[in-house]
Amino acid sequence: MRSPFEYREASTKGMNKPSGLASTSAQVGSASAGLAQAGASSSDGRLGPELRCLLRFIDMAIRPVAQIGPAVENRVVAVASPPMFVTAARIYRETRKKHDQLFNTYAMRPIAALVVAAVAPSRVTPNQLTLVNLGIFIIAVTMLVGLPSWRGGLAAIAVLEVSYCFDCADGMLARYKRLASKAGHLFDFFTDELKAVLLVAALAVRGWLMGGLGVDARIWSAHDARFLFGGLVGVVVVASAISLTNFVRRPELSGRETTVEAFYEASVSAQPAKAHTPASAARAASLIATFFRWLNHYPSHIWLWAVAGRMDAYFWIYLAMNSAYLARGWLGLLLRFGRGG
Repeated sequence: MRSPFEYREASTKGMNKPSGLASTSAQVGSASAGLAQAGASSSDGRLGPELRCLLRFIDMAIRPVAQIGPAVENRVVAVASPPMFVTAARIYRETRKKHDQLFNTYAMRPIAALVVAAVAPSRVTPNQLTLVNLGIFIIAVTMLVGLPSWRGGLAAIAVLEVSYCFDCADGMLARYKRLASKAGHLFDFFTDELKAVLLVAALAVRGWLMGGLGVDARIWSAHDARFLFGGLVGVVVVASAISLTNFVRRPELSGRETTVEAFYEASVSAQPAKAHTPASAARAASLIATFFRWLNHYPSHIWLWAVAGRMDAYFWIYLAMNSAYLARGWLGLLLRFGRGG
């Protein structure tokens, strides 16, 4: 793929060669001169008056075209914009995150960069893309409930991934156009957590409609009320996890002001290096943390569960992940605030 510099160089070289517009202009000029000569030679009476009139009319029509020269073409080349793929590649490079999911790095953000390249010249704002992302997600979870079948699940998750593409694009647009703000970051976080609540509720209702794998690893029949009970527990767990996250991120507790970067990046960069930790142990801990981050990041793999037709199993895994996060967070709070004075 050419860089923007290579594109400009190619455009400059092209200006030194006769282009289609210049060649056509020259040909039209020759034709106009030929018509003028034909009209002048018609005075010998060999051409009738009707033909002479037609030749003059054609000459008058094409003479302005013959006057279009290379200067006009140079202006056309000057205003030509780089191909969208080149712009998208530049946006991708300039808006990458340090510690991103592999799915984001190699799959979703390259696609989101094309979205940003398309909307960047317009007045579309990052917050508007966040709202679009939320609206599409609501359509996706509605499809999860309204289409209780394998194909319906695939279609719903496809729409969900489109929503996530816009979720990536809003932050990329903010960084690319230097529009990132604390308010925008918090609004994006709010919509992300709202989507988590909607997802767990939709998966529970879908399990109730279709039946499937229960928490006891047995198949539950359709309209088994235990799916709805699990959904109620899931909504409470996810909502509690959201409250816990907002609490521990408060500057009064974390010692850090709200930033416009992803929180996990800020927390990683703020941690001091632990020289006493063996390299092998540190690497193992990092791999485990990366795996659980990937498992909790549902856009990275929820499509695999949809293809396998096991959205019921994913519901329980997602519930277990959020329960584990909530338990770990509460353990930290108990250790911090439960000690004696």
